[in-house]
Amino acid sequence: MRRQLLSVAIAATVLGAVGTTWAEDVKPKGFVAIREATMDAMAAHVGAIKVILTEKPELLSQVAAQANAIAAMGPLIPAMFPAGSLEPPSEALQTVWDKPDDFKKDANELADLAAAVAKAAESGDAKATLAAFGQM
Repeated sequence: MRRQLLSVAIAATVLGAVGTTWAEDVKPKGFVAIREATMDAMAAHVGAIKVILTEKPELLSQVAAQANAIAAMGPLIPAMFPAGSLEPPSEALQTVWDKPDDFKKDANELADLAAAVAKAAESGDAKATLAAFGQM
């Protein structure tokens, strides 16, 4: 449930950044701009990990750095969603503010799961890394 809440919030933020900004040419500002840039960076790290694990396993040694970047950002995510930070083009879900304790737990869980991916990658075990990535 918690991972789903965070995933939905992250997806809504990322999709809001792409869809609304390009469609309406609204430039994000303040917290919305910070969230969008952070979510874009995290999505890029996830994408790189996926490609390495599914297409370029010889680059497994790079997964730890990618996963550690995500882990470092996890605990910082809730501070990017202060009350009232819904100015356009934000499409963040109200659930973030309705259940802030759950959101914070989800963000910390994301950090823990990303750290597990990094640890698995550091072991050199591609199968364990893929399994940990599947949990993230």
